[in-house]
Amino acid sequence: MRSYDIVTVGGGLGGSSLARAMAEQGARVLVVERETQFKDRVRGEVLAAWGTVDALTGQRRHGAASAFTRVEAA
Repeated sequence: MRSYDIVTVGGGLGGSSLARAMAEQGARVLVVERETQFKDRVRGEVLAAWGTVDALTGQRRHGAASAFTRVEAA
């Protein structure tokens, strides 16, 4: 019997991104997806919460933009 560190239910953008990121870090990952073909859907990837641009602009001025642009493993 195989064992996995992480099982991701759903292989959409979020699930597959998480699975890939964890696999790149050495985790044994299983992605469970119901669909046999990718279905493109309208999503909110380009929707920014109110104030995001202002926050990023302000952070860049103060030299802390990296807090908004990358996440590092602890």
